[in-house]
Amino acid sequence: MAALFPQILISIGEIYFLGSVLTCHPASTHTLIDLKCAKIPKHERLILSNFIFNMVKERMKSDHFAFKSNILMNDYDVHKLINKIKPVKATPNMAKLLGKLYNALYNLGAGVDMDIYLDYGIEPECPYNVSHLYGDGHILIIRNINDLQAIDIWPERKGSAPNNVKIYTIYNKNVKFKTDFIAAHAILKGDTINNMEYFMVEVDGKLVTDDKELQNLLNSVETQSIEQWKNLISMGHEEQKLKGMFSRCLPLKNLFTKLGLDWKPTQEMINAIKDKPFTSNEYWKIPNNDKDKEKYFMKLYDPREEFYPGDSV
Repeated sequence: MAALFPQILISIGEIYFLGSVLTCHPASTHTLIDLKCAKIPKHERLILSNFIFNMVKERMKSDHFAFKSNILMNDYDVHKLINKIKPVKATPNMAKLLGKLYNALYNLGAGVDMDIYLDYGIEPECPYNVSHLYGDGHILIIRNINDLQAIDIWPERKGSAPNNVKIYTIYNKNVKFKTDFIAAHAILKGDTINNMEYFMVEVDGKLVTDDKELQNLLNSVETQSIEQWKNLISMGHEEQKLKGMFSRCLPLKNLFTKLGLDWKPTQEMINAIKDKPFTSNEYWKIPNNDKDKEKYFMKLYDPREEFYPGDSV
C-alpha cells in the first residue's frame, strides 16, 4: 500500500506520532486522494502526509515502502508466535478449505467495510522467512481479517461471529509472495494447494484445526456475506453514502480517540454529500491509455503536486 511513497513524500522535519494507534495507516492512500479532492493547501497536505508516513515507518519492521512485503514483526516475535500457535501439518484438502474460507471472509469484509476501504478490515501480513524453523525457502503468510462485526457502522451485527480471524499458512520454497499498491491485494505465485505444509486458524482468540469446525465456520461466513451484500445493495442512495462516510472515518477511530476527538463524520461532512450523486469519470477524467494513466495517478497521489481530479497530464 505504501509502494508510491518513496517518490511522493519528502521530509519536512520531525513529526511526532502516537505509537499505540498505528492501525490507522490503511487509510493513507485514500487520505492522499481526499486531500486533493478537498483542495487542501500544499503545506497542510505535506504535514499530514508525512505524519502518516512516519506511522507507517514505525509500524513496519522492514521494507517501509512495501515493495516486496508487509512485515510487522521481527524474527524474535515470529519465533515466539510459532511456539505459541504451533502450526500443524496441512493437506491439499485443508489448503482448499482454507482458500474457500479466506475468500468468504474477504467478501464478508468487503460488504462490511464498503469494499473500497477494505484495507481496514483485511491485511495480509507477510512474507516472514521461517527457513530456520521449517527448511530453506519456507515462508509464513498471515491473513488478518478484523472487526467483522463493525458495530460502529452496522450495530445490527453486534454479537455475530466471527469478529476477528487470523489464517496462518506456511509454504515451501515453491510459493512466492507478491505485494500490490493495496495491501489486501496480496498475490501468491505457485501451487498453493500442494505446497502448503503447515497451517493454523485463530478465530476470536481460539486456535482451530478441525476440518468440520472450519467447514461450519465457512458455511456461516458465506451466509453472512450474502446477507450483508443484500442489505447493502438494498439501501437507498443517501443511506449508502452515509454508511460509506462512516466506513471512511472508521480506520481513524483509534487515533482520534487517543487525541480526545470524535472520529465520526461531522454534520458539516454529512451535509456536504447530501443529495449529491456518486462521482463519475466526468469528475476524475482519468486517461484511457496506461502511460497517461500512470502519470495521472502519480501526480494525483503526490501531495507536492498542484494537480487535482479532472486535471490533464
